Amino acid sequence: MIIKILFPLFCLAVAIEIIYYFTFFLLDIFRKKQKSSITLAPVSVIICARNEAHNLLQNLPAICNQKYAEFEVILVDDHSSDESIKIVQSFQAKYNHLKLVVATDYGLQGKRNALLTGVKHAKYDFLLFTDADCRVASKEWIALMTNPLAGDFDIVAGVSPVVHHHSLINKWARWDNAQVYRLYSSFIAMGLPFMATGRNMAIKKAVFLKAVQNKKFNASLSGDDDLLVNSYNNNSKIEVVSQTASYTFTNYPSNFIKWFKQKSRHVGSAIHYKPLPAFLLALFHASNLLVYIFLTLLLISGVKTPVVLLIFVVRLLFLIFLLSLPFKRLGSKDLIMWIPIFDGISFVIKLLLIPYLWFVKRKTWR
Repeated sequence: MIIKILFPLFCLAVAIEIIYYFTFFLLDIFRKKQKSSITLAPVSVIICARNEAHNLLQNLPAICNQKYAEFEVILVDDHSSDESIKIVQSFQAKYNHLKLVVATDYGLQGKRNALLTGVKHAKYDFLLFTDADCRVASKEWIALMTNPLAGDFDIVAGVSPVVHHHSLINKWARWDNAQVYRLYSSFIAMGLPFMATGRNMAIKKAVFLKAVQNKKFNASLSGDDDLLVNSYNNNSKIEVVSQTASYTFTNYPSNFIKWFKQKSRHVGSAIHYKPLPAFLLALFHASNLLVYIFLTLLLISGVKTPVVLLIFVVRLLFLIFLLSLPFKRLGSKDLIMWIPIFDGISFVIKLLLIPYLWFVKRKTWR
């Protein structure tokens, strides 16, 4: 009896997955063109750092040299033990709009104390967040990321691709990063935002301070950017900015174990998402898991093996076609040939994350 229902369940899981991917594809194709007009309202750029001396030396000048009329850069040091403070102080001699502050303990978890410290020291109403290990794509970064705030939007979700290298872990990190971008940008387009990336995110100061008062914002150690979005109640006032010049590029961990721990920190905050996007995300990931589980059981049982394999191959061809656009947009078209392999690996990763999140508890954000 169980064997008989495996095939229709397998077909259902494949159908659900394809519907999701096709919806994301259509949202990408028909994404509204972003306005090119720029409103130069003053902006406070906030960077939280702990032991980021090398990255500050490499990335801070490009942020301070932005082509923008009026802005300040606030570096919040979260009790670093390296040369971070000395490096920032040396830059202050050259950039009078660069401010250095030390994180205050407001009783919040993880990075949030540093974030709130930066916001409280910000003198402008438009805030732009990035990380010390991120490299901005152009001198127009501030202008492009904050322009929607001058219109009808309260939060702007940017894009933060992984720097392109040739290692296998880098390919995997870029694959996962592209998948995350496709999910959050599509859900925002549907009016169901569940996250933005704190490596490239703009928000109005009043909106941030109101979100801090929501208990959900401090619900977990990690995921401050996700929970900030989930603490906000007007889903129609969140915008995605995806021009290449608005990107911030990030380096990912050099090995799989470091990447896995970083991924677990992000996924761990998902239990605090709003109900509807949380359900739809769970259904999407469950469909991927079930495709591979039912595929394995059907191949072992020998039920309709040629048909099952044909359906699975057609599914992979659909994925290659539907994922090509976001990969090309993020400068990762070399990953298209890896889709069949990484799709299978993602199934294994999801299986590993479940027990890891259950048993491992983190105590620091860095």
